[in-house]
Amino acid sequence: MMRFFLGEQTFKRGLQRYLKNHLYGVTTHDDLWYSLGNQSKIDRNPKFIQNIKHIMDTWVMQMNYPTVFIKQDSDKLVLTQSRYLLDTEAIDPDIYKSSFGYKWVIPVTFTTSLNLRFIQSAKDIIWMDIHNSDVTISSAMSGSSSNDWYIGNVMQNGYYRVNYPEENWIKLIQQLKTDHTIIPPINRAQIINDAWNLAKSGDVNTYVALQTLEYLVKEDNYIPLRAAWMEIRYLRGAVSETDLNSTFSKVMKRMLSKQFNMYGMDNTGAGHTETITRSGIVNIACAYESEECIQNCTDIFKKYMDNPVENPIDVNLRRTVLCIAIRHGGLKEYELLERKYKASDLSSERSTLRDALSCSKDVKIIQRYLRNILHTEDVPKEDAVKAVLHISTTEIGRLQALEFIKGNWDVIFNRLVKSAKEQDKLLSGIYDMTRTAEEIKKFAYLIKDSPTMMKLNHKPGIELSNSRNKWRKRNYHNIKKWLLDQNI
Repeated sequence: MMRFFLGEQTFKRGLQRYLKNHLYGVTTHDDLWYSLGNQSKIDRNPKFIQNIKHIMDTWVMQMNYPTVFIKQDSDKLVLTQSRYLLDTEAIDPDIYKSSFGYKWVIPVTFTTSLNLRFIQSAKDIIWMDIHNSDVTISSAMSGSSSNDWYIGNVMQNGYYRVNYPEENWIKLIQQLKTDHTIIPPINRAQIINDAWNLAKSGDVNTYVALQTLEYLVKEDNYIPLRAAWMEIRYLRGAVSETDLNSTFSKVMKRMLSKQFNMYGMDNTGAGHTETITRSGIVNIACAYESEECIQNCTDIFKKYMDNPVENPIDVNLRRTVLCIAIRHGGLKEYELLERKYKASDLSSERSTLRDALSCSKDVKIIQRYLRNILHTEDVPKEDAVKAVLHISTTEIGRLQALEFIKGNWDVIFNRLVKSAKEQDKLLSGIYDMTRTAEEIKKFAYLIKDSPTMMKLNHKPGIELSNSRNKWRKRNYHNIKKWLLDQNI
């Protein structure tokens, strides 16, 4: 963000000045602000910014970040800011006061369907200050029709979310469906990410956020696809314990199968971006039971089993292929990978095989794997937490992992989880696994009564789980309506 509003060269020279002036010294952020501001003055930028401290203290001296709400008023755009909170109903202990009143100095940029100016510089910034209740941009929508849209935070150069009235969200979504390439990939990802996170906080209708997924059958860029995959994962967790789960899986399967058929599994001659995009599509398409994806993976694994030397698995698809082979295979496939895991002395290979072994949906195999974690040296203690948490990527595995943790609580924390980092990782993983109020309550009591874990702050995890649970209940009908509208 600083690089954008200072300009590339001023930012670099300012950093060099800061490092040179304070070589081997002790510094604070004020020293950095001074160096950057001084460089801006020396460079005589068109709109040089000397008082960096006034801007940046609002970003580093208070928690959270802002949402900028942009609305159209005739031919003008009106901007207001507010503090973004995921759960506005969460208990605020009132510990962290802000001398800025949770207002920020924000470098806002925007463009519209009238001019499509996605390449901008510091001279295009509209500054919002902590003392301004709102900012008006005159004539921004001059000559606009009812179909014209506007978008803030061009190329996501700023660290803030952008919200709009619902009619502008709908216009942006319609643009994605009509011709998504008009909007650059990073802003397509932003539309998805902002819509979903504002829906989670209750600031955007969830039905609107769901509609941002509808154009994805045409999307071929990794950046917006990854943004969408993250939200699909969140949505899957929200519906997994409801009667919507089956319909949701069918909708996702149809959508992702189309993408899989477009990309396939052949990376021959592909560049880096295409390769990672294909890897992601294969992974998520198989996760939602695309028959074509599963068949391809199992065929590749069968050839690999017959002759590993002549039929190696593409390294970029290896994790998914091995996982699907275990998930849709039996004891034979499991024991083959188990032997390879024990024989391997390469950390990266062991990590891939360990994750694959946790992919089974056979309860007996899952329980065998969990017993091995606890009672053998097959899985190193430093990998135990990762191994347990990775099992939870399937619904069957999630339930087995929760039961395993609950039933072996003391052993896990006395023998497997030693460092505070591992404790925090397991704690975060547990709350990420919980879906129902009953599950949340069980583990909250368990953690509270643990001599080891009671020392840690588990309130954020509980609040996050409760927030997710409330969101699911509050948005059940919106999700159901959207799923039914997909005509499965």
